[in-house]
Amino acid sequence: MQRLKNVLVLGLPALRRSTLLLAMLAAAFAPLTTRAHADQTARAVSGEVRDAADGAPVAGAVITLEETDGSRISATSDQSGAFVLAAPPAGRYRLVVAARGYRTASVTLAFAADRPRAVGIVLTRDDGLHEIGGAVSRSSGRANPSSGQSVSQQSLASTGALRVADALHELGGVGVSGDSLAPGGDAYVSLRGLRPGESQTLLDGHPIGPVGVLSSGPDTDGTIAGFNFQDAPYFALRDVDVTFGSGGNGLIGSDSIGGTVDLRTLEPTEHPEVTVQQGLGTQGRALTALRATGTSDKLGYALVHGVEGTYGLFSGGAIAQTGLRGTDFTSQTLAQLTYPVSGDYVLRNELAKLVYAPMPSTKITFSAYDATSWADKTGEGDNDFNPYDYTLANAPVGAAASCPHGVLVTTDTGPSCITPGAYAAAASGPAGGGPGAWQALRNQDYDLRIASTAGKSALALDAFTDEYAELYHRDASPVNGPLDAFLDRWSTQGVRFSDELTGPANAFGFGLSWLRQTLSGDETTPDGTALWDDAPAVRIDQSAFVRDIFSPTTKLSLIAYAWLKRSSIDPLTHFDPQLSLVYRPTASDALRLSAGRSTDEPGLQADRVDLLPVGALNPDCGAIARATASAPATVDVGSGPPANLSPETGSALELGYDHHFGSESTLGLTIYDTNVTNRIVTGEFAAGSLLASSAVPPLLARIGEFCGLSPAPGAVTFTLNRSFNAASARLRGIELTGRARMSPHFTVNYEYDVQSIVLNDLPASVLMTDPTLVNGIQAFEVPLQKATLGLEFETRSGLDFRLDGHAVGPNNPQQLPGYAYADASLTQTVSKQLVLSLAVSNVFDSHAQSYGLVGYGLPYATNQYNASLSTPFLQPFNERYGLEPTSLTVSATLHL
Repeated sequence: MQRLKNVLVLGLPALRRSTLLLAMLAAAFAPLTTRAHADQTARAVSGEVRDAADGAPVAGAVITLEETDGSRISATSDQSGAFVLAAPPAGRYRLVVAARGYRTASVTLAFAADRPRAVGIVLTRDDGLHEIGGAVSRSSGRANPSSGQSVSQQSLASTGALRVADALHELGGVGVSGDSLAPGGDAYVSLRGLRPGESQTLLDGHPIGPVGVLSSGPDTDGTIAGFNFQDAPYFALRDVDVTFGSGGNGLIGSDSIGGTVDLRTLEPTEHPEVTVQQGLGTQGRALTALRATGTSDKLGYALVHGVEGTYGLFSGGAIAQTGLRGTDFTSQTLAQLTYPVSGDYVLRNELAKLVYAPMPSTKITFSAYDATSWADKTGEGDNDFNPYDYTLANAPVGAAASCPHGVLVTTDTGPSCITPGAYAAAASGPAGGGPGAWQALRNQDYDLRIASTAGKSALALDAFTDEYAELYHRDASPVNGPLDAFLDRWSTQGVRFSDELTGPANAFGFGLSWLRQTLSGDETTPDGTALWDDAPAVRIDQSAFVRDIFSPTTKLSLIAYAWLKRSSIDPLTHFDPQLSLVYRPTASDALRLSAGRSTDEPGLQADRVDLLPVGALNPDCGAIARATASAPATVDVGSGPPANLSPETGSALELGYDHHFGSESTLGLTIYDTNVTNRIVTGEFAAGSLLASSAVPPLLARIGEFCGLSPAPGAVTFTLNRSFNAASARLRGIELTGRARMSPHFTVNYEYDVQSIVLNDLPASVLMTDPTLVNGIQAFEVPLQKATLGLEFETRSGLDFRLDGHAVGPNNPQQLPGYAYADASLTQTVSKQLVLSLAVSNVFDSHAQSYGLVGYGLPYATNQYNASLSTPFLQPFNERYGLEPTSLTVSATLHL
C-alpha cells in the first residue's frame, strides 16, 4: 500500500458538534489497515473514517470520487469505518466525504492508473469554541462527556410542531412547564427534573436569554423562569441538540447544572437550493417558509424567512367569564366580564448567514438571526374554568348573618339569599385573565466567527451580541384592576477564543471567554397610572477552559475537562472539572463513565415588586373566613426581589452504554446520579414595606368580591414570592433509547425514562409558606416515568408513515393521573422537488379539553405544615390542564 506524500488539512464547521477534517496521512505514519477484497487492483482507493479526538470509527460516511465530466463512484464506510472504492481511471478527481452529523468536505487528488491508494479520513472537533467539550447524540458511540439527544429540522417540520418545545417535551429527560394546554402558551424547558433556569439555552453554541438560575413558584403569572420557548420557531434551524449535565458547558463555561439546549442554525449548501414550504391546519393554522442556501466560489449563504400562526382553541368570540363574578350577580358586572377571547399566536423567523472562505484553511462566518412571537393571552394559557363542584366547595355559605344557610349575592334588584347549589350554578364557568391580555417576545442575535487551521492547530474567534426581551401586558379592567405591564430586556455580548491541537493519539484544546449581560426594562406603577424604568442590573462572566482527549488505543479514551469561572455577582472563583473514560471493546459498543462538578450562578433579577393582576388573585376563601388577627391567612400577591443569593453547586456521576446492531439499529442506556447543593428556591414571605400602600385597597376589594366577605383587620397577611438559598436536591435516573430495524420497511423507535428528583434540607420557614415543597419526595410536577414507542413504515415509493405513542406518569404538569396519547405523521416524497406531509397531534383525542379546570387536578403532596390544604378542591394551583384536542396540519415542501 503506497504511503502518502503530503498532508492536507481542511477545517470545516460541523453540522452537529464536529468539523470534518480531511487529512492525507503523512509518509511517516504507518500504512492504514483496511478491509479489502483479495483483488489488489480493485483497492485503488481504500481507507478508514475515524474521529481524530478518540479514534472511534465513523460508520455510514459516504465517500465519492467525482470526475470533471460529472461521472462518479461512491462507497459507504462500514461499522469499523472502512471503505473501498473501485479503481478509477488515471486523472484528477474531487474526493467528497459526507457523514451524518458533519459538514461535507472535499479535496482534489491525482490518481495514477491501476495504482492502489490509501486515504485516511479523520473527523476532528469543530472550529467553533462551543464545540470543544460539547456532546452529541446519545447513540453516537463517540467520546461524549455527557449524554444528550438531537432533533432535526426535518423531524420538527414533518411532525407538525408549532415550535421547538412541541417536540422537545416528548424526549426522555426533557420536560416543558408553563401553559402546556395552549398551543402558544408559555413554554419553559427543564432537563432531568431541574428548573428551566438551571439549564441554558444556546444559539449556535453561545448563550441567549437569561443566564443563570431563575427560581419561581408554581403558577405565578408573568414570572420569567428562563428562556421562553414560546419564541422558538424551527424555520431557521438545522437541528436542536440537548445535552444533559455539565458536559454542555463548553468553552463558555455556561451556568448549566441541568444541561443545555442548543438551537443550531442552517449552513450553506454546496450547490444552490431554494425551498418553499406551505402549510394549513385546524385551529386556523397557516405557515409559510422560504429558504435559500448555496455557495458561489468562496462565498456561501443561508437565507430564511418563515411565519406561522394559529387562533388556537379560541377563534375570537365573546365569552362571559361567569367564574369571575363572585357574589356580584348584576347584569352590569356580567357585561363587564364579557369580552372577546382569542388564542391568536404568531411566530416569525429570519436568518441571514454568510460564510466566506478566502482560502481552504480559513473561514469567516457572519450570521444575523431574528425570532418574534405574539400571543393573545386571553385564550393562550389564561383560559381557566371554575367547575360547578369546585365552586360549590368554595361557596361562602353563612358569610353573612342575614343568610346563615345560603350565600348572599347582589342582583339587579338588590341583595338576595340563594342556595349553595344555585350560587355554584351561576358563579361557575370561564374565569380568564381579563381583556386586552397579550404577550410579545423577541430574540435578535448577531454572530461573527473566524476559524483557521494551520497544521495540527485549529484556531477560532467568536464574537456575538444578543437581545432577548419579553413584554407582558394586561389592560385595565374590572378583572385585572389597573393597567399591569412590564418589559424585561436581557442584552448579552460575548467574545470567545479557542485553539485545538490534534495529534495521533491526543487532542488538546483551550479557550478563553468573556460575557456581559445587562437586565433592563420598565413596568407600570402599582396603580397603573404611569410607567417607570427599572435600574439596570449587570453581570460580567469570565472563564478559561482546557480539554484533553487521550486515546492510547482505538478502544480506550480518557477525556478531561476543566473550567475556571468568575462572575461579577459572586466574589469567588470556581473550578469545575469533569473526567470521562470511554471504552470501546468492539466497533459496535461503547462504554462511558463520567464524573464532574459545576456551579450555577444566580440569574439577574430586577430589585422590584411584580404584583399579580388583581383579577388573577384567587384567594383561599375558606382560610380567610376562619382567619383571625392572631392566626392570619396568607394571600400571595406576586414576587419580590431576592437577597444575597449564592451560586448552586452540582456534582454528577454518569454511566453510559451505546450499541449498534448493524447500520441502522441502535441502543443507548444512561444511568446518572447528580447532587445539587445550596439550591435556590422560592418561598412566600410577608410583603411588609415592599408592598406599596396604594396597592392594598384593590387587593382587599378583590378578596371581598371573590369571597363575598370582608376580612377582619389583621386577618390577612399579603406575601411575595422571593428567592433564597435553602435546599439541596438529588437527581437519579435511567434513560433508555433505541431504534430497531425489523425489516427493510419497518422500524421501531423506543424510549424509556425514569427521572427522580428529591428535595431535602428545606427549613420549616419555607415549608410553612409553600405547600408544594416537601422534603424527601419527588419534586412537584416532575413525573417519575415517561415512555415513547414509535412505529415507522417506509416504502420505496417515498411513503413514510409514523405513529408515536407516549405515556407520562402522574405528578405531571398537567396534574392528570398517568396518561397516554399518540401523534402520527405521513410523508410522501412525490419527486426530488416535492414532498407532501400530514401531521396529526393527539390522534385519539386523549384527555382533551379547552379550558384549565380549576380544582380538577390530582391532589398533590403537601408538607406537614399545610395539612389543612389536603382537600383537593381547596388546594391552590390545583388545575387540570388536560391535552390539546386533536389537530391536523398538511404541508407541501417544494425544492427548487
